Amino acid sequence: MGDEADKKKFEEAKVKAEKGDADAQYQVGVMYRDGKTVNADLKQAFRHFKKSADQGHVMAQYELGVLHLHGKGVKRDAIAAFTWLNIIGKTPRINKTKEAEAFITLSQEGEGSAFTASVRTEGNI
Repeated sequence: MGDEADKKKFEEAKVKAEKGDADAQYQVGVMYRDGKTVNADLKQAFRHFKKSADQGHVMAQYELGVLHLHGKGVKRDAIAAFTWLNIIGKTPRINKTKEAEAFITLSQEGEGSAFTASVRTEGNI
């Protein structure tokens, strides 16, 4: 596990994350995912990535897509994976949609695209 400086960095990031800082939420998610600073906990990683992603943090959105795609910390869900990866795929210079397409049927792709559109319309992303 991490040294005292890593633990302090985690605690500081966690305080900022609890106050709604998207970058800190992402960093805390990474720390939980990697398990180097704190014990690995993919459910906690998912929770922090989700909070960050909902604020438009692109890397957190990618992490959510990957976690859904592989069923890590959350039930495997190809539509949710496609949705999150499709959201960032629409971000200039980033295209991770192909990663999800290997695991998704055409029907699921249609559902994912419709869900992506509804999420964007609601202004969440």
